[in-house]
Amino acid sequence: LHTYTGCTLQKFTEYTVTDWSELLEELETVRRRGYAVEQEEVELGMACIAAPIFAHGCITAAISVSGPSERLAGEERERIVQAVKKTAADISQALD
Repeated sequence: LHTYTGCTLQKFTEYTVTDWSELLEELETVRRRGYAVEQEEVELGMACIAAPIFAHGCITAAISVSGPSERLAGEERERIVQAVKKTAADISQALD
């Protein structure tokens, strides 16, 4: 992992990732599983699930669902993750 100095990550809530090493580890996790989850990192009570859209092998966009944290949790989260990933894959396929 790279080390970054001189740049600070802005803290929005107590859950915001502000450590570069932690952020880079999370990005690697996102890359492996194919989607990202943001849980109250920008605004308390809000969450987001996102997946990349590819065109010719390169990430060109993303699709996401945002809403109240309690509505994007538990079994509902997994259903939304699968829907976001499928939609991103369908769009990616249409672009190739």
